[in-house]
Amino acid sequence: MFNRKVTLKCFYAIFIIFNFILLSCSKNDNPTSPSNNNAQIEIEKISISVTVEDTIPTAFLNNFAKLCNNNECGLIEVNINNNNNQPIQLKLSVKIENYTNEITEMVTIAANDSELVNTTPVLSTEELNKFNENKTVQISVKASQIQENTNTEIFAQTYTRQMLAKDVMLLNTEYLPLLVTWVTPHVSEIDKLISSAKKYHPESEFVGYQGSDTEDGYKKEQKGPFRYSIDVSTGQQEIVPLGYIDIDYMKGCVISGSFSAEGGFLGHEIIVQLLLEDEEILYDSGKVQQDSFSEIINKSGNYYLEFDNSFSFLTPKTVTYTLTISYNYDLVNAQVKAIYLALQNDYNIDYVNSTISYPDGITQRIRLPQDALELGSANCIDGAVLFASALENIGLEPLIVLVPGHAFVGWRRWTESNVADFLETTMIGNSSFADACNEGNYKFTTNKDKSDTDIIDVKYYRGTYNLTPLMKQIAIK
Repeated sequence: MFNRKVTLKCFYAIFIIFNFILLSCSKNDNPTSPSNNNAQIEIEKISISVTVEDTIPTAFLNNFAKLCNNNECGLIEVNINNNNNQPIQLKLSVKIENYTNEITEMVTIAANDSELVNTTPVLSTEELNKFNENKTVQISVKASQIQENTNTEIFAQTYTRQMLAKDVMLLNTEYLPLLVTWVTPHVSEIDKLISSAKKYHPESEFVGYQGSDTEDGYKKEQKGPFRYSIDVSTGQQEIVPLGYIDIDYMKGCVISGSFSAEGGFLGHEIIVQLLLEDEEILYDSGKVQQDSFSEIINKSGNYYLEFDNSFSFLTPKTVTYTLTISYNYDLVNAQVKAIYLALQNDYNIDYVNSTISYPDGITQRIRLPQDALELGSANCIDGAVLFASALENIGLEPLIVLVPGHAFVGWRRWTESNVADFLETTMIGNSSFADACNEGNYKFTTNKDKSDTDIIDVKYYRGTYNLTPLMKQIAIK
């Protein structure tokens, strides 16, 4: 009896010890158990460093992140090092105090690894409108560790920085593409400019790149051949106006014709001349009964045919003639010139040929297009974004060229073409369209291969990075 009790007690003790050993082994064999994981993560082994841009370019803050692919850049850079043997999950929170909502991002960092996070806070339209001048702001950056549904704040810092006024550009090289945010094609002031420009267009319409026969911005045109007869009295001259020819958009223009005279008592001769502005003689037939001519037109102006019978005091003459005017109609430059003339004649903008600050880190105040139109003044970069806005409005593809100390505008000859024309906008106040184009093309040719020349392609940055016009975000009254 005694031996049986002893045996049962020993068996029971052995059973309890065996189960305890099994339970302990089971726990040790599971490295992912919550209690084991909690024990290995140490906050002291998580280090965070933050870099915040010294100057915040407010005007294009909301577009800045669009230039950054795959977390490559941002106005705030957070570097996280995890020196634990287990992965960690953090919640990053960033805000500009009193101006933006808090933006958060969940980040997982592998064991003994690091992660670089770039972020840029976004301003609402209402808050953007408050930055009429530079302001000092506080930027808050926080990080919390997420573990078993609990948040433990492990980092909190505030950084004092300057935010620029909404019309100030920060001329760092990497920021230059954001100049397209000043190109605002669809504000009412630009619509009014285009409406005003219609009266300066030979066909009173803006069609962008539509209508070219050869997809180079030109359309072959021909007026005629027309056949007419005219009576020229004894001792008299008759002048027939051919109209104004504008070689700014009539390239390779040729006036050609033929004639014959009848009615002379002693002969049928007549003198026929092709004149520019009643002064310059392009063609002179001399005394002939019939002849033909073909003259290349190189100057803009009013052209005339003159039939001269002043040498005959006895008989009048009847002249039968044909006339043809042929040219390549530059439908692109016809539209550009109409905008140029509207700005020159209807807006009386005083263009100040002032130097712009261009070194990295320098700020430049740039007038928005509607402000330049309202104020009636602009410097080179103001004029470039204004003209680019009008070009984009009518469907052309503008380019903004930046050279040290200066800016001017250009446009593709055809959609996505590598051929472009350029214009010096500071000449609008007192120069012809042709002279402004000559100057713009000269500046581009002499600077295009230089390392410090930047060409901002508005269509490319709109499409590739979705850089929206600033005035879709800011409503200035």
